[in-house]
Amino acid sequence: ERETGERIWPVDGQGRRKVSSRLMEGKVPWPDSSNHPVLIRGNGILWLTGICRSDRDVPQIGKKAVRIDARRA
Repeated sequence: ERETGERIWPVDGQGRRKVSSRLMEGKVPWPDSSNHPVLIRGNGILWLTGICRSDRDVPQIGKKAVRIDARRA
């Protein structure tokens, strides 16, 4: 479960942003926001699915990476 005030560092260079703000910008309805899928590694958020990716742990060009696709069932 996410914590109040959690933040993400988006790849698009907008600095540190609240997860709740990015979910609103992504037009995720408030009742659905607490169940929106989030990819986490350790203590950091890597991806708000369908909304934005974090600048943390971005693979370098030419390095092996894991691809994860997400879709609604």
